[in-house]
Order: sequence, then structure tokens, then C-alpha cells
Amino acid sequence: MALTNEQLATLKTWLLANAGAMTEHEAAAALNTTASPAFKVYRPFVSEREIFNNGFDWTRVDNLSVGKDRIWTWLSRSKEVNGENGFDPSGAGIRAGIVECWKGTAADLANRAVVFSHCQRDATVAEKLLKTSGAGTSIDADGNGPAVLGYDQPITSQDVIDALNLPS
Repeated sequence: MALTNEQLATLKTWLLANAGAMTEHEAAAALNTTASPAFKVYRPFVSEREIFNNGFDWTRVDNLSVGKDRIWTWLSRSKEVNGENGFDPSGAGIRAGIVECWKGTAADLANRAVVFSHCQRDATVAEKLLKTSGAGTSIDADGNGPAVLGYDQPITSQDVIDALNLPS
């Protein structure tokens, strides 16, 4: 996916303010470092396997109603990446499905917290600059807080060159 002219303009503004003495390789590396202070973004993909192997309480699945079980099954298989089933938590509908599935008892709410704990990560400088929406805060019990990625690829030295060569 190529950067849009609007995204290149955003990078150009940052580059002119922060990377004057850097080479394009150094500037790309700076844009790909973790933003400080921390800025949270939704991950574009969370696999079933990752959730199931990291704190998920399997006994809670037996307690799901048929409808909630169906939600969880459809939800956790709504996206496939490299042959793995999972989901994209940046979608409000996906997060609403997680909330709907894992609500009620303290144990179900704990499972929701485990699921949501896998749905965010720290953004890079470029991801923070290019986010499309969201506050960039840690995920809350309803799945809100992180920002939605506007671009989810590392910035290359060519991207830096393209940004700097963008007409003003």
C-alpha cells in the first residue's frame, strides 16, 4: 500500500521540523521507532492462537449461550492472515462483538480483558502521525482508547524522499 499525498505531506511536515540533519535512512529509522510518550494503536490482526495461548480461560466457553458462542466463533474467524484465523480489532463492530460475547459474570469480564489485552500495541512515530482516529490511550473495558492505523507498513527511505520531494 502506497502512502497518499496527504500522508506524505504529514511526514514532510514532521521531517522538516525534526530530521533536518538526518539522511533519508536515519529519518526513516526515526519514524519507525516507538513513539514517546507511549501512543497506543489497535493491532491490524490478532490471531485466535495468540489469544488462546495467553491467559484465555477455556472453561468460560462452556458457559456461553448458543448466540454468544456463535458470535465468538464468527468473530474470531473474521479475518485470515497467513493461514491463521483471527480478527481486526480496529473495527468498532468487532469490538462490540467481543463486548457482547464476554459480558455478565466477573469470569467472563476477565476473559474480555484478556482478549482486549492482545488488541493494542505501542505505535511508531509514523503510525502516530498517520493515525486516522482515536485517542491513543490504553484500551478500556469496552475496547475503546487506542487509535486506528492509517498506514501499517514501516516507513522506507524512499518514503522519506517522496515526502521531501512533495510539492508544497
